[in-house]
Amino acid sequence: MAKNQDNMREWNAEESGVFTAPKGTTLPVDSLEIPAEFVEVGWISDGGVEEGVEVESKETKAWQGGTIVKMRNTSTKKTHKFASLEDSPENTGLYYGHGKPTLVGETGAQIARVDMPKSIPTIEKTVIIKLVDNAGYTRLKCIENASLSERGTYVTNVEDDPVYEFTMTETGDSYWLTNEPAYIEAAA
Repeated sequence: MAKNQDNMREWNAEESGVFTAPKGTTLPVDSLEIPAEFVEVGWISDGGVEEGVEVESKETKAWQGGTIVKMRNTSTKKTHKFASLEDSPENTGLYYGHGKPTLVGETGAQIARVDMPKSIPTIEKTVIIKLVDNAGYTRLKCIENASLSERGTYVTNVEDDPVYEFTMTETGDSYWLTNEPAYIEAAA
């Protein structure tokens, strides 16, 4: 295969985003449309979505010369890290593990109450990461199950914008849907 600059992407168009839904929500299988059940986490910091793949492997060495004669993978971990810029029920629910806010107070002067759990529960979601290239191509990373594995420190000070930092670890199957010509050509 020859070099092709048309295959180089800039996945930062405004339509890009991270969308979550309750665990078990049906993902798209033949369309690049985001189903209505998915909620966008909103604006993501300029660091974008950082995808990590960690593969641990075991080497088998032969006595003769200490040569590696076999290697096998023993575990795989796929993560997606991003920082959301918005204070919203979706983001604080992911961060703190709280449920739906409730209205309290008298009619006309109601306020929202958000009850915080004593300890943060395991939070599992079905996730779509939508990447849109400035040339108009789209890639949906469809993740059947992802667990919130890490959270960054939420800071409110004079110098820094407050952000909710998340790392999601894939714990279920995943796949891509894309209209990128190279993948359509490879699938034909």
